[in-house]
This record gives sequence, structure tokens and C-alpha cells, in this order.
Amino acid sequence: MVRALPAGDLTPLVMAYFDTVNAGPKKEPASYERIAAELGRDAHDLVFFTDHPDEVRAAAAAGWQVVAFSRPGEPWHGADFGSTPVVSSFDEVELATP
Repeated sequence: MVRALPAGDLTPLVMAYFDTVNAGPKKEPASYERIAAELGRDAHDLVFFTDHPDEVRAAAAAGWQVVAFSRPGEPWHGADFGSTPVVSSFDEVELATP
């Protein structure tokens, strides 16, 4: 079953914003540790989506779940993402429900 997603402005669904200014560089595990602490969540409960191999390694090193994107025409298409799940679309992402 596919749920319909809301259209338009999704900002009311976002609880916090993080960037390289308030969280740190995306290629350093400490940045992801900082975000988890700010959210008050265990890193293993958080998922990071990226298409950059160095960001995959940093988030995984901080204990996050990671999903890598590899899309034709993008700079990191076909990169080695190690054992991280790789998708080409959000349609391929499966969520486990408790």
C-alpha cells in the first residue's frame, strides 16, 4: 500500500534544520553526533540520505542508518558505498515499522 504524500510546503513537518554552520562538515562523524545530541535521539534511530561516499562513511561511523543514492548522471553514480544500501529513487526506500 502506498500512502499519498502531502503536496506543497512540507516545512511544518520538519522539526529542525541542520547545516554545515550549526552542525559541522558533512564528512566528519562529529557532525552527525552533534545532530543526534541536539535531537535527543540515539544515532541508531536516525537515517541519513546522501549521494556522497564520504558522507556515507561519516554518518555510518557516527552510528546512523544510511541510505546512499546512486542516480545516472550524478557525480557519484556508481561509487563504492560499501555495505550501505544503495537506491536510485525514494520509491526504492523501504521503511520498517515497529
